[in-house]
Amino acid sequence: MPVWLGALVGVAALLVAAKAHGRQVRLEREAAGYHEVVFGGQNPPFVDALWRADRIRFWTFAPAAALLLAPAAFLAKGWPLALLAALLWAPIAAFHFAGLWRYAHTRQGNPAWWLAALLSFAASVTLALA
Repeated sequence: MPVWLGALVGVAALLVAAKAHGRQVRLEREAAGYHEVVFGGQNPPFVDALWRADRIRFWTFAPAAALLLAPAAFLAKGWPLALLAALLWAPIAAFHFAGLWRYAHTRQGNPAWWLAALLSFAASVTLALA
């Protein structure tokens, strides 16, 4: 199978992971009593702190995942797969890490979202490596 098929499924996997992650953050925010926010505007300190911690978690994990995944992908199939790993799979992994971190600490949400996210990620990797 061509790497582009894994990339195509990977884009869908990225969207599913981002949705699951965003939903997890929203559930935690709403559980704390903050039902309305202004993206890019003024928000309560709790919301700002929640988002800041989440950004730190994501932007720490994404480059670390890229540094681990890209060399392994390069060894497996060369530059196309290494780019796919660094630019697509690493952010997907970071969304999983940040969202599942929140899920583990709050136990709020639907595990089906995370199952869908993980399966779509696995499908992308499997298709790209085939």
